Amino acid sequence: MKFEIVRNEFLDGLTRAAACAAKAISLNNALIEVRENEIVIQTIGAESGFSGVYDAITHGTNSVIINAKNMSEFVKSLSSETVVVTDEAPNGSILPNALIVKTKGSVGRLKAIFNVQDWQFVPNIETSAFVKMPVADLTALVQSTHYCTETDGSHYLKQGIFFKFADNGASVTSMGQSTSSISTTTRKFDPPLGIEGRIVVPNKCVNELQRLLTSAHDDGEFLIHLKSNMLVVRYENMTYYLRLLDGLEYTDLSDKLPGHMNTNPTFVASRDAFLESLDRITRVFSPTKFNVTKIRVSSKPEEEQPNGLMELDCADTNVGDLNEEIRGAFTGESAFVGMNATTLRSVITNEPFVGDTGKNVIIEFGQTSTHHVMIFSEKDPNFKALIMPMRLREPSAAKEPPSMEEE
Repeated sequence: MKFEIVRNEFLDGLTRAAACAAKAISLNNALIEVRENEIVIQTIGAESGFSGVYDAITHGTNSVIINAKNMSEFVKSLSSETVVVTDEAPNGSILPNALIVKTKGSVGRLKAIFNVQDWQFVPNIETSAFVKMPVADLTALVQSTHYCTETDGSHYLKQGIFFKFADNGASVTSMGQSTSSISTTTRKFDPPLGIEGRIVVPNKCVNELQRLLTSAHDDGEFLIHLKSNMLVVRYENMTYYLRLLDGLEYTDLSDKLPGHMNTNPTFVASRDAFLESLDRITRVFSPTKFNVTKIRVSSKPEEEQPNGLMELDCADTNVGDLNEEIRGAFTGESAFVGMNATTLRSVITNEPFVGDTGKNVIIEFGQTSTHHVMIFSEKDPNFKALIMPMRLREPSAAKEPPSMEEE
């Protein structure tokens, strides 16, 4: 058995397999299947799996189990454009438990297992079982909500993105939820996808899915298949197998988040200006969940354009204090609330604001009974994000928001 392959393509497959295998019972193992004019790299773990097909010049066919992490680290250190992998020793004998990996000037011998009888192969799914979803739509559904999911283990269902396929897949809603924020968006499909149900993709599987999203072109298409407790996503030569949580027990709040209400105080400002101020705050002050940024919005004399002013104040006894001012369009009565700058920043640095230079962020301040903040996007009218306030004490005579602290 012998194959020659482009180094970067081989490294790509090994890296993706290692990322899935690192969480597998197989302890970083991946299977390389040598076929005619191509190789297949695959692994399946307790939470996710990967399979990639790569063009190669092959001599003979065989299957071998390797340590994906060790192999990828060695291939990464090579500088040549192509890599040759073989089970044949320099003297012509066949190696029983190793592979030779070589380029011009470099030769490595890595442990391998040729007995693949007990290997757990990835599921074989016919192409006809997949449905098409545009890359841009799946990217928006994932990137608009992934940053709002729980990471502290307080509730396992919240440690992932919730997806709701409604009306036979004519509408797909995604939602991320944590103790301090919620974000959601919806995409419509005509014709419908032909999928119905509620699922939760765990955060660890979302990380693997994002690896695929970064490789896809915006004008391309994914092939997706929902199989019992597994979501299969394919793009060109790569397929990911993502184990799911049951979404029936998930509290779906996507339909309960309020839309934009003209009666509430609303501040519209440049996304870039808002991001610059939040960047300075999070860099100067430790970005912990307990750091409070005081936000006050008010209107200025009508002859001044834009007519609104947002003031962001943050203070720390060990650092000092920082005041930021942002001008924008404002309607409604003055509002005052405490927020976590890191949480706010996470919203406007993801979809639908990524690459949206010069566009505006719509910030709506809730009623005095809750003091929450809603964030909307001009780019995606289906996007909504809710952020709960943090405890603060306003020194003025203004009514104090209710006590609430992010946990």
